[in-house]
Amino acid sequence: MAHESSHYVFEDVAEELSGPLRRYLERLVGNRATADDLLQETLLKIARALPGFEGRSSVKTWAFTIATRVATDHLRRPQNRAQ
Repeated sequence: MAHESSHYVFEDVAEELSGPLRRYLERLVGNRATADDLLQETLLKIARALPGFEGRSSVKTWAFTIATRVATDHLRRPQNRAQ
C-alpha cells in the first residue's frame, strides 16, 4: 500500500483488502449478497475514517476491526438474528 508517513490512499487500501474483507464477511454472515452489502458499508467507513488513522495498528488490522463491527451490528438487528 502506498503511504507516506502514515498517509494511506483509500484506493490502495480498498484494492488490497476488498477480497480478503469480502471473504471474511461472507464467513461471518453466511451469505454472499449480504457480505457484498456489508463490504460496501465497511469500505465507506474506512474511507471516512482513513484520514484520521493514527497507525497504532496495521491498516489491515484496523480495516478488519471495522468489518467485524459492521457485521456484528448487522447480526444484532432483530430481522437478521436468524442468520
